[in-house]
Amino acid sequence: MKRYWKSILLCSLSIIVVGTFYIQSSFADQTNIQIKFDRVKGDENEVKDLILYGDYSVGNLYQSLKITSEETIDQNQQSFLQRMTTGRFAPVFKDLMKEHKGFLRGKELSPANYYENENLLVYAGLKGDSNEYPMRNIKFDIQIFNKKSGKKMVFQSDIPEKEKYSFMNVEDVQVINGELKVMVRGFGIHGGEDLRYYTFNIDEQKLVKDETIVSTQTTEKRWTDIRIIHDYNSIQPQNHYLILTETYEAQRVQENGEMTSYDGEPKLVENEAFVYRIDKNQLKKLEIPDELPQSGESYSIVDSTIFIHNRSANGIEVNQYDMEKEEWENPLTFELPLSANKKDQPYIKFMNGKMYLIRSTSNGHTLFIGDVKTGESLYEGNLNVKNQRDVQKEYQLYFHEVNSL
Repeated sequence: MKRYWKSILLCSLSIIVVGTFYIQSSFADQTNIQIKFDRVKGDENEVKDLILYGDYSVGNLYQSLKITSEETIDQNQQSFLQRMTTGRFAPVFKDLMKEHKGFLRGKELSPANYYENENLLVYAGLKGDSNEYPMRNIKFDIQIFNKKSGKKMVFQSDIPEKEKYSFMNVEDVQVINGELKVMVRGFGIHGGEDLRYYTFNIDEQKLVKDETIVSTQTTEKRWTDIRIIHDYNSIQPQNHYLILTETYEAQRVQENGEMTSYDGEPKLVENEAFVYRIDKNQLKKLEIPDELPQSGESYSIVDSTIFIHNRSANGIEVNQYDMEKEEWENPLTFELPLSANKKDQPYIKFMNGKMYLIRSTSNGHTLFIGDVKTGESLYEGNLNVKNQRDVQKEYQLYFHEVNSL
């Protein structure tokens, strides 16, 4: 037997190599999914610089896709660096990776932690043991890069009353009138949430003001959630937030000794909306008409405009509120055939003065782009899945982000 071990080994290796080749070829054939833009009407240039992000699944196969009019990329097959620079926040981190790679090193890679204007690139994060309960040993980690002088400022600062919270998270960073403002959400160790603004004097590198914007309490049967609406993917200057509070009440509470259990869906008993203006530290209640949806999923902010979309008998109605002028504009209606099933909600995003809508149909998905100033349809087309095998027709495709190159 020893005389033939080389021949046996060679044959075994050949079988493994050939088998691996066919497995990989078969897998590549199954995963080579392409999403094609097929124009029905409108301007083809509207999708030229568009990026769609979606998830494709069939059976045990799952792919996270980045889709443009030119190509479809399976992000699961990319390196970590490629995923970082071509992921959902590509317009932010792709440019930062090229121009300020050293500044990003060792930092949280979330747009919420960054601010950028023509002069400054700012990072504000929390440093320390975030798993400690309560959070006694965390500090602010502040880094500011002056693009003109090339100088970098680094300092840390203690966080007032941090022991009140079981968890804290940076929600947004802004520079207003030369001061650094960091919005932090704190979850109380006994329930409830606080939205707080910490203001720093940049020249003196110290905390000068700590203000609570909104605070909620939790009882055994009732709690209030806070939702912040702003342009999440932007690190450019912003001056407004829309803050929604939703209060829920448990319907059936059962006491079992020291344990409390809840049965059934909680009931929404109260909701309020507030517009917060950062430069004036001003919080004003916003009265939303009763006929408009109260759910935060229907709200978006672009610059100083709140967009609220709502299904109507004819398609999608878009209501707009100008936070600078503090007034409602006339609603627009985009006439679109929508599914009769109210649970089948389209994906909608407002960006660049336009509404982008992706909806599922019995034949796949359609893409609609409309002008939110004129109500004009700019582009309508189909998103068709190509390169599928016949056995893969029962697939699922979900879209969760739209961006531009």
